[in-house]
Amino acid sequence: MKRQLLLSVVLAISGFAAHAASVTANSKVTDVTVYQDRALVTRSASVPLSNGEQQVIFEGLPIGLDENSVRARGQGKGYKILGVEIRRDYKKVEENEQTKKLRDQIKTLQQKSQDLGDERRDLEQKRELLKRLGNNVGQGGDKTPPSVTDIKTFADYYGTQISAISVRLRGIERGQQDISEQIRDLSKQLQQIIQPGSDDKRVVVVTVNADSATNADLQVDYLIYGCSWQPQYDVHYQSGDKNIELTAYGVIRQNSGENWDGAKVTLSTARPQQGTSLPDLGAWTIDVLQPVLPMATAAPAPSADFNINAAKLRRAETRGNSFAAGNAVGLAADASSSVQMLTANIETRGFSAVYKVPATVSVPSDGQPHRCTISIQQMSAEQSYASTPKLNPGAFVKAKVKNANAAPLLPGQLNIFMENDFVGSSQLALVGPEGVFDLFLGKDDSIKVQRKDKTRKEETGGIFTKSKTIKMGYTIDLENFQNKDVVVTLKDQIPVSQNDKIKVSYKSNFKISEENKETGELTWQVTIPARKKITVDVDFQVECPPEINVSGI
Repeated sequence: MKRQLLLSVVLAISGFAAHAASVTANSKVTDVTVYQDRALVTRSASVPLSNGEQQVIFEGLPIGLDENSVRARGQGKGYKILGVEIRRDYKKVEENEQTKKLRDQIKTLQQKSQDLGDERRDLEQKRELLKRLGNNVGQGGDKTPPSVTDIKTFADYYGTQISAISVRLRGIERGQQDISEQIRDLSKQLQQIIQPGSDDKRVVVVTVNADSATNADLQVDYLIYGCSWQPQYDVHYQSGDKNIELTAYGVIRQNSGENWDGAKVTLSTARPQQGTSLPDLGAWTIDVLQPVLPMATAAPAPSADFNINAAKLRRAETRGNSFAAGNAVGLAADASSSVQMLTANIETRGFSAVYKVPATVSVPSDGQPHRCTISIQQMSAEQSYASTPKLNPGAFVKAKVKNANAAPLLPGQLNIFMENDFVGSSQLALVGPEGVFDLFLGKDDSIKVQRKDKTRKEETGGIFTKSKTIKMGYTIDLENFQNKDVVVTLKDQIPVSQNDKIKVSYKSNFKISEENKETGELTWQVTIPARKKITVDVDFQVECPPEINVSGI
């Protein structure tokens, strides 16, 4: 009796332990570090733990996560993390009322399209029958041929029916096209609402052991692919200012299969796919060449395993001294300011730059670009003018800008605004910390530049040796409508000979500051007085034997 009672108590305790052995965590994505081809995601949850060993279940993780990268960590006392297990969850996602409504609408439209298709086939068969009857009219055979009245009556009926059938068939075709467009629109709406990716998800099970009942703040880190970010820049410039304002953005795209709602986002320039160590060189051997039959060769096996896990990434990012970036503008400290622009805290970690976006960011898994502000910087800009009238008449404003950031400016699209007007877009090349780059800010209409070709002349002369001379040239008129002198860097060119028998010589009324012998490019630094006009004059001639026909001029 005592043994049976003891067994009952053990079973009851075992049942209670089995019931308390698992806890489903209500987790959400709280932190994301986005790299150029992947992202390190952190899911967090606050979980009540009971005494003893138990499992904390994180559900709804994307199917495409890197299993080797999954790690668990936590804050709090009185418990230990014993292990992490990854499972596949085949549970289907339940639909809400909106998705059900859209599916019902699509199903109704598909049925209408089927009904129209059935009607179309019936009308086509009726039209074919009328055509066969029309072919038989007048061919009575042994029977009495139809009268003229019968033929006229049939012709009227035939024409009316065929016309009505044709009109209806055209209506059916238009109706089916309209239905197809509606189905496409509804399908797009459905795809935007439904959680992207497969219904199948991953489940991460974290095994913990608590000394007593307590609350634990647990995090699960994992790498996910289908994520990237690119820099984008806006430049605002006011004429006459010595500074420009450069706003840097991070454009995030992700199609990982999970939405990031209200997450803290960090943008990193690190390239984890490159590995952390130098690969070893294999042996380079030589031998006597032996004839062999041709055969396909297998691809060599990779020399190293470059799987990167979350822990390695975090350790790599904590090395090196981090410091604030130059003149990057953060959250304004003045509480009286009416508008505050949240910008990223820019740091350098080792050999990479990291941009911590201060405000939480929501990025759905739709593959579309989502932009967040990284920094707003005031950079010194030394203004000048440049012109290449052979290609584009007019003078363009050029600014020599110094990067005021301790981190590099990555290559990206550059949108230029001058006097609050959009000028155009270009591409910014890589600029190092405190590096200098040229920025073209558009055409300035207060400086007029026009180029005109001179009349071509051809002469043949010489006493002992005949030669042919081709005389050409051009003029460039520059006019300054401003009330101050301006300096313009002017570029044009002369032809370059590719044959020793063809000689080119030239002269100009203005001093040439630079000449490129390979391209024939000439550069002048010309000063245009206020409210004045000057003319740059260039003459060149080509000499060659008279029998040679010169190409390219």
